[in-house]
Order: sequence, then C-alpha cells, then structure tokens
Amino acid sequence: MKIEYDKLISLSSYFKLNFRIYIKSETLTNLFNIDILHIPFFINKLQSFGYNIEFHNKRGYRLNKTTEQLLPWEIKYDLKTKIIGTKIYYFDKLFSTQDFALKILHKQENGAVIISRKQLAGRGRCGTPWISDKGSLCFSIILYPDMDIKSMNFFPVIAALALSITIHKNIKLKPTIKYPNDILIDDKKIAGILIDSATESNIINYVVIGIGINFNINVNSINNKLNELGCNYNAGTLFRSKTNFTQTQFLQMLLSEFERFFNILQNNNLSYIIKTWNKYSKTKLNQL
Repeated sequence: MKIEYDKLISLSSYFKLNFRIYIKSETLTNLFNIDILHIPFFINKLQSFGYNIEFHNKRGYRLNKTTEQLLPWEIKYDLKTKIIGTKIYYFDKLFSTQDFALKILHKQENGAVIISRKQLAGRGRCGTPWISDKGSLCFSIILYPDMDIKSMNFFPVIAALALSITIHKNIKLKPTIKYPNDILIDDKKIAGILIDSATESNIINYVVIGIGINFNINVNSINNKLNELGCNYNAGTLFRSKTNFTQTQFLQMLLSEFERFFNILQNNNLSYIIKTWNKYSKTKLNQL
C-alpha cells in the first residue's frame, strides 16, 4: 500500500510524545484516520527508518528508541530557526550535496538544507575531494541574501564560527579555525567549509554553504584514503567512540547557531563577528 507521509510523520511525533507508553491500534486508528488493518504497514515503515517500536498483543505499540537517521521531520521537530531548514532534503547517497543545491537554485527555497548520509563525489575547496566515510555529517545550505557584495567574504567566516561555537558550547571542546575553511581540534581537521556563490551588480544572487563534519568516523580509514589521494593533512573526528549525542541534535544546534550569525551579518554587526572570530582563529580578521 502507498504510505501517506503526513500521517507517518504525525505517528512518529505522537509516539515521541508518549515515549515508552503502549498505544493501542484502535487509538491510532481514531486519532489519525488510518484503517486498523493498515496500522502494521505504517509501523513497519517507521521501523525501516530506524524507530525501535515494540508490539504487545494486548497493550499495543510503544516506542523504545527514536531513530538516529537525519530525517527531515526529525530535524524540524525541535529546530529553533525561522529561515534555515524551512525545507530539508535528505538522501541516503548523493554525488554531492553542494552540486544538488546548485541544481535546485531555480526553486528559490531560501534556507533550504540538503543532507546526504553518504557523498560519492564530495568536493572541498579548490576542487579537492572531500571523503565522507560512515559517521560523516555532510550538508549544504541555500541562501538568497538581499545583501551587498561586500558581505560575501563573511559567509565562510560565519559558517566557521557557528560550527566552532556549537562544538565549544555543547561538546566542551574548543576548535581552532584555520583560515579560510578548516576546523581543527588538536591540529587535526574535523570539518571543512565550501562556498559557492553568484553576484550581479554588487548584489549577492545566492550563496550555497557546504559543510562536511567528521562526526564519528574511523580516523585510520579516512587518513589512509587521504594518503592515497595525496592530501597533505590529517583528519580527526569529533567523537572517538559511540555517543548518545546524535547527529540530529548536533545539526539542530548548528543550524540555529548559523541562523543567529546570519542575522548578525544581515544587521551589519561586523565588529561582533570579527571579535568572535579572533577568539577562535590564529589568523586575525584585521590581518586579512
């Protein structure tokens, strides 16, 4: 049968509101107008997305653990933004989130976020490859800022600051920003930033911000691949072992922090951006 995704999303939200509480099929049928015979199809679909749902013959269904997949409705569920993430695309695999974002610019979806669990041809700055192994977090953000071209150089700055502060505040590690686009912890690269943009008549037409994070990767595996490609840096990872900190939670906080800095840039509060940058980067903005 064809799954209605609005009902699927409503079901997942209801299960989370009633976490570890049994819910009978009759209750789900009445609340969501789903034929009682079709309830198992919806449950199976949620389970395929990684939701741990238990069934008891007499008590019904209960959610024991939510999914760790970066599903759009999971990210939006507790996302505290107004622009960033109003539209979210999620793919199991893409050649590049950045390239996909560039292909859908005609849709004019300001604040859209494109996520892929795996990138087959991720790219970094100056055409270098970006390897997205298992445990990577890769996404792109589309913006159509009504801003002067003079603001263009600050987009990699605010992206780097948003990521650094999200890590510092929530994981209690202080990163170092290596100008222009690398985030380091203990001198090892844990994230990179890529900007694609277009301007016309001193106005910014669009900006696409690509961010790749080594969230919880096998460092030896990725460094071996980097050596084979002739890349001259060592990769690190944000988490070295299994963590209860999910990619969804981290991404929600990062998108919120990025929107905060985007608003600061729109308000032309460059002194705050420069002051904050100089706390995290060895290359001071007044030297650039």
